[in-house]
Amino acid sequence: MEKQESPKRIILLIVASFVTLIASFYFDLLVTAIAGSWAYITEVKAGLLAISALILLFVEKGDKPVMRYATVLFSVSLSTLLNEYLQTLPWVNRWTASTTFLGNIGGNVLLKLLSAVIIVLFLLALFPKPKDAYLVPGDLKVKAEPIRFLGISKNWVSWGRLALVSGGLIAAVTVGLAIITVTGTGTSPDFSLLLKVLPFLFILAPVNSFCEGIMCRNAVVGPLGRTFPKEAVMILSAVYFGSFHYYGAPGGIVGVVMSSILGWFMARSLFETKGFLAPWIIHAMQDFVIFMTLALLGGYTF
Repeated sequence: MEKQESPKRIILLIVASFVTLIASFYFDLLVTAIAGSWAYITEVKAGLLAISALILLFVEKGDKPVMRYATVLFSVSLSTLLNEYLQTLPWVNRWTASTTFLGNIGGNVLLKLLSAVIIVLFLLALFPKPKDAYLVPGDLKVKAEPIRFLGISKNWVSWGRLALVSGGLIAAVTVGLAIITVTGTGTSPDFSLLLKVLPFLFILAPVNSFCEGIMCRNAVVGPLGRTFPKEAVMILSAVYFGSFHYYGAPGGIVGVVMSSILGWFMARSLFETKGFLAPWIIHAMQDFVIFMTLALLGGYTF
């Protein structure tokens, strides 16, 4: 694509940042803080993103990366609207709102999978090749670029090895934070439930992490990664990913900060390996221990 003049790129990056904030959960928190509880936040977000994409279609020149970005984020809101509708159906709500682990966790993971399918279809429609949207495994042999504050120097470690090591460390920290911000320590561990659901965790954790990766990394890095500075795109992905963990596990401000840092790290792995496998490994290990913690201390039944 044609290289844009620096001022134009700065303007487009500002627009991309604005679009990111609309699509993120920070928009929901802002509207709630101003207007109180409002049932149509998702519809407003989808409308604003659709309008943004239409305006950019006619205004943006060249390869239209921000238009594509707004369109993909519109697909995220569209899939959220569909999930919200499905949860009004009694037979769906019976699962997602249940106190059983497989019903509640499994039902919500299935809804995320539906969202991921919709987003992938939009990405494939917008990009001629899957690799252009990072919808390929990528190369785990690629050496990680230097990250000084983590002690990672140039040509020091491959992303394949770094994904496993960092995933294990992140998972260990996550257990403690999930207990502090979500489950608490007042519930006696339910080891019998953990043993029953353990085989399902090997499916639920990878599926959940893959879906969130599509929504918060491929949806951001795919449209923007070949146009804007690397660190700017990593920050946008981090802000977007972190926002959705305000009510996550871990949650609150702690959850947002940790998830934003993690989102930045995983976006780097996606960008540098040119594929989804490295961040998927990291994220799946974290989700596995989160689901284990919820099974042990979340007060669920089988």
